Formats: sequence, C-alpha cells, structure tokens
Amino acid sequence: MSNKNKTIGLAAAMLLLTAISCNSPKKMLCRSWDVVYIDFDAKQLGITPQMKGVMVKQYEDSANFTFDKKGNYYLQVPEARDTGTWALSRKADSLYANAGTYKFTSKVLSLTKDTLSLDSKTSDGVNIKFVCRPIPTQYAK
Repeated sequence: MSNKNKTIGLAAAMLLLTAISCNSPKKMLCRSWDVVYIDFDAKQLGITPQMKGVMVKQYEDSANFTFDKKGNYYLQVPEARDTGTWALSRKADSLYANAGTYKFTSKVLSLTKDTLSLDSKTSDGVNIKFVCRPIPTQYAK
C-alpha cells in the first residue's frame, strides 16, 4: 500500500471514529434538557390528584436537567435547584444519579439527539417517568 493510500485510510478511520464518538450516548446526554412530560403515582408521594396536576404542570412548564461531561447534573425545578453526580451504564441502558441524601436509578427508554426518556425509581421507592427535549444551544461543558 502506498503512503498516499495509507494516509487516506488513516484519515477515513479518524473521521469514522470522530463521527462515532460525537454520537456516543454520553455525548448525547451531556446537554440541557427541558422536561416536556412527567408522570408519577400521587399516592406514592402522599399527595392528592389535584396537587399532582399542579406539580406536573409546574415541571412541564419550567423544569430542566443539565448533564455535564464531568459527571455532574443539575435539576432546575420551579422553586429549587438540585445538584449531584451521574453515571451512565456501559450499555447506556441505565442512568444512575446521586444527590447525596437520595439516589435514583433510571432505565433509559430513549436517548437520541432529540429525546431523553427515562423510567426512574428514587431511593425511597417512588417511580417517575420523564420525557425531555434538548434546549437549543445549551450544551453542557
């Protein structure tokens, strides 16, 4: 193989690796996400169905997650900001978050450039489903 062919082959391999790494699950997750859908059992939280409706509206109107590539996450909810650490399983089918006083494990139902869908369970046994959409131009550093 000539040096020219080796160079072209090396360049093609580098381009392929770059394309694959840009679409890795971790890279897709590392950005800010608007919560567009949330569902949970009001009884598990000890609240009324009416209060659940208020909470769902608040979350869907203003809650968002940010995951950074250093393994930190931020959850902005209507009246508070939660921070902690996160890790994605090797197969990218589970997301683990630790906020110190509580933890949650999420089954990753969908992780694409357009959607993050999670089926979560908190350390105190509450099940929560989230569907999120990326916030344009807000990529985590």
